[in-house]
Amino acid sequence: MFQLIIIVLFSVIVITIYFSTSNDGIFSPGAAYALSFIPSSLLLLLYIDKWNVDLGLSTVFVIISGLLIFSVTSMTVKKIRFARLYAMKKSVSSYCSSINKNSGSNEIATWKYMFFIAFQMATLIVLLKYIISIVGMGSFAFIMNAIRQKTVAEYVDLPSWIGIMRSVSIVSGYIWIYLLFNIRRKKGALKVKVYLLINLCLSIFVSILLGGRGNLISIIVIGWSLYYSFSDTGIGQRCQRMRIKGYIYAIIIVIFGVVAFQSLGRFLGRQLKYSNLDYLAVYLSAPIKNLDTFLKESGNSISVFQGISRGLNTNQTLSSILNYVSVKFHIADLYHTRELTTTFWPDQRINGYYLGNCYTVYASYLFDGGWLGVLIYTLLHAVCSQFLYELIKKDKMYEQNGNIKISLILYCEVWYYTVFSFFDHMFYFNVITIGFFRSIVYMIAIKWFLYRVRFGKRNIK
Repeated sequence: MFQLIIIVLFSVIVITIYFSTSNDGIFSPGAAYALSFIPSSLLLLLYIDKWNVDLGLSTVFVIISGLLIFSVTSMTVKKIRFARLYAMKKSVSSYCSSINKNSGSNEIATWKYMFFIAFQMATLIVLLKYIISIVGMGSFAFIMNAIRQKTVAEYVDLPSWIGIMRSVSIVSGYIWIYLLFNIRRKKGALKVKVYLLINLCLSIFVSILLGGRGNLISIIVIGWSLYYSFSDTGIGQRCQRMRIKGYIYAIIIVIFGVVAFQSLGRFLGRQLKYSNLDYLAVYLSAPIKNLDTFLKESGNSISVFQGISRGLNTNQTLSSILNYVSVKFHIADLYHTRELTTTFWPDQRINGYYLGNCYTVYASYLFDGGWLGVLIYTLLHAVCSQFLYELIKKDKMYEQNGNIKISLILYCEVWYYTVFSFFDHMFYFNVITIGFFRSIVYMIAIKWFLYRVRFGKRNIK
């Protein structure tokens, strides 16, 4: 118990420093990283006896040292002036503004919303038909359970054209949320909201059709962070009110998530045998216990300068990008199979409780580079996220003409991966990938379509 209290107190101190020294609130990368381990540690207090929780000194040390490294690095980057890059960014922003002026109104034509509704419905149909062709007919729960079991056992490669349609649909969900928060009160706003909500619901439904909840959780968390980010555009009391409302919404989302988490699992075909709280704890708190188990079982295999991994073919932190390189350039030795992953990160169980196979952000760092790996990977994560945050703060890009600011959406994605550091190495697994860069391309294409595509002399409405 004492070890968990130390982690919570240290995290609270770091967050307090961020709140007292800046107006960034919880939206800064450092505050998000510090927040990450508070809920998971607090919930783990309830499972000390059930899970035989007795964190070793090395577990407490790696969590606190990682938080310290991230905080110091992000604060240092915040103090650096990137004058040339800011000037370049300003030039790009001015160019984009001139394009917007030449393009006329930033209003999005109704037919474009309708086009995306049709596109996403088509995506839904072809994706569902493909899934049924793999697992067979049955109830929705049966189909979801069957495809989920198949994706857990092996990689399911969608046909490239279906994969692209699915990715575009999922990425568009962030665009619809962004636009929902930017609707001004005027004639026709209610109709636009309806179109946006329909598109958002379709995007969510497409995202969960392979039986996973990750995309749904990301849409919710990124949506909340987008709302919170717009509080920076407020002045004085308006800014404060928006932030308070943001915290209230966060509490509501958390309560709803706790209540509905197990039901959502059943809806997506999972066969659950645990209580709602036990099921939530597997995702929220078990990774810390699993990290402790990993460190205790590794013994002397992890040193200051070297982890268990002896090369890129077993590197876990960068496995996503290494798999892409392996397939693209036909380097078979770099490919990380499911069997390899389950060997290194087996499902943990204790006293009849299932604890999953997630080990927090630090296990892969230790596995790949020892304690030096924790320093290097945490430092790079902090530099990248803080640098992106400074760019969107410097230019206040989300204030410009209500237009879609892709850089803000991208930062909200990074914020989401950062605040989930208690769970797994989500930043490197999701950002340092070709898929992340493809999503940027898709967002740019969607924005171009919404604002620039015209027929004749004006948009069709």
